[in-house]
Amino acid sequence: STLIEVKPSEEAVKLFRKGQVLFKKEENYEEAYSCFHQAAILNHTKAKYNLGLMNFNGKGVPKNLDESYHWFREAAKDGNEKARKALKSTRALQNITTNTLEHEIPEFDTELMGRLTEDQRFWFAGAVVAMVMADEHIDLHERSFLHSAIRIVRDKRKIQELEEYILRWQTPPIGAMDFSTKDRDHILESLLNIAAVDRNFDEREEKLLREIAGLMNVPEQQIENLIELGHKRVEQFRANQLRAPNVRARL
Repeated sequence: STLIEVKPSEEAVKLFRKGQVLFKKEENYEEAYSCFHQAAILNHTKAKYNLGLMNFNGKGVPKNLDESYHWFREAAKDGNEKARKALKSTRALQNITTNTLEHEIPEFDTELMGRLTEDQRFWFAGAVVAMVMADEHIDLHERSFLHSAIRIVRDKRKIQELEEYILRWQTPPIGAMDFSTKDRDHILESLLNIAAVDRNFDEREEKLLREIAGLMNVPEQQIENLIELGHKRVEQFRANQLRAPNVRARL
């Protein structure tokens, strides 16, 4: 069934508009949060969404992903499409900590991360986020890659930038970046692992991997070999599933 956004009361609308003025024109985030909160209690859907954003970004209140998730969920219940998308992103980002030591990052090669500059790490993190979100779905395994991508970036402003892309379900812009051949190959292997971790390697992921490899000046034949390897991995997994003794043929 299709959800229909709830029509707010006049009082809720006034509080919401006051909050907008306080937020946009006066940049008084604490008072704006208070107005949005009062409007949300009166069932103003966009106010609920704004509370989700403000908790997500730490505007007017300390950053709190759990509280952000709560308000996005409340707005999504009312039929707000932006809140529904933000809800998935916030769920994926919950429990990410930015003070994790490099040797505690299991998904990415520690030596590789140690060799990369901050700009290269940020570029790689953006590529990871883009690859995770390419198929418009984030499963449990892909979520762990998002966590690790955030953790390898040291600059808090850049972390927030990545989180904003994830929140809005947008692909971070990826430009050209120079790497040594050794590091480039490691990075491509990591991105291929992310693309195939959900046991699927669809055309959107293949297209993105080609684009990223092209930006890294990877020879065309190596790109083709990489794409072929991705499809072979998925085929091998499916073949192993069919050979498993507890798998029944589907009619």
